[in-house]
Amino acid sequence: DPSGNEIVSGALQADVQLVKKSYHAGDKIEITAVSMNLTESSWIGVWPASVPHRVKLEESVKPLQTVSLEGNTEPLATAPSEPGDYEIRLYQSTGTESELASRGFTVEP
Repeated sequence: DPSGNEIVSGALQADVQLVKKSYHAGDKIEITAVSMNLTESSWIGVWPASVPHRVKLEESVKPLQTVSLEGNTEPLATAPSEPGDYEIRLYQSTGTESELASRGFTVEP
């Protein structure tokens, strides 16, 4: 800006927030999704952490669970039944699926 101060853009970066870092199989996972780019067709996917992040999803690779954000102000997912490391990934649907943010969590035995 003219005063010489640096302008920080993107102050509202996309983010996925979880209440806890670990869960037990079948636990409900409360999710907060934050992004200026969310649309009615945006959604959240639950993935094993070992699945690579992709800009565009492939038909052969599917999330373990999906949660639509359309009209859903308090999205909930269910912790997978197998112990391990997982991620909640936030997607923007605009004809192609673009990953906006992710957050890892663990399912304890």
